[in-house]
Amino acid sequence: MTKNHKLTPLKKKNIITFIRAGCSLETAALCAGCSAQIIRREMAENNDFATQISKAEEDSEVLFINKIRQAANKEQCGRAAAWDHECHTDIGNISAQKYAVVLAECEQCQGTGLYQGCCERDGCAVECDACNGRGMKRIQFTPFMGRKPKVGVTRVFKNNCAFVHSANDTVKQSGEFIEFSKGGCTYDEWLNGVEPKPVEELYCPYLWTNHGLQGHDVHDLYHCLCRRKLSIGGVITDCSMWPTKATCWAIFNGKLDANKVISGD
Repeated sequence: MTKNHKLTPLKKKNIITFIRAGCSLETAALCAGCSAQIIRREMAENNDFATQISKAEEDSEVLFINKIRQAANKEQCGRAAAWDHECHTDIGNISAQKYAVVLAECEQCQGTGLYQGCCERDGCAVECDACNGRGMKRIQFTPFMGRKPKVGVTRVFKNNCAFVHSANDTVKQSGEFIEFSKGGCTYDEWLNGVEPKPVEELYCPYLWTNHGLQGHDVHDLYHCLCRRKLSIGGVITDCSMWPTKATCWAIFNGKLDANKVISGD
């Protein structure tokens, strides 16, 4: 049996209310319990509904601009010109949410609201379909008010280089002991700006830098070893230096001369 994706009159009303209150089409769909695709399909099939949505968007823009002007009158114009805090209280089953809104120039029409292509000739133009002729787009986002805490995290690493990591020292199935406590840094240290250290037992400097040694060599490590020891079409663990990657780390950290290592081959 085919599922009915038609919007009920109540859902249509709620969607229009949400959009008029400042929600995007996607947010309004989430609030109404449907998908944005269903709303767009209904708009394509129902001109009256499409007109109501367009009018609700326009009403939202007017409301937004009025709020900016009200804020400017309260000597908040510097902040208001950049973005406007909205705090929507519960509407039906919708939880209160904070977000910010800015009006951005439409990139497709450069703010004109009009489009001219190969089919628009002799001084004619069509409405820009990216902004519906408004010349601008309304961008809704959550303002960054400071980095939030991450519950349950005790240790932070720069990256994992495709290896499983742990906050605790671990013995691998091969019997190798990995001291994760010597790599990365504690969560508190990271919050205070400490740079996480690599887990040198797990990977080499070439992986740690995400192949960045090719463009920014460190102590001639790439020139003397990486480019010579890595085989074309091979994987990094096939490198002849992989079992002795501690040597590569010593070069990377400036404790060993790469030229002396290569001359000893």
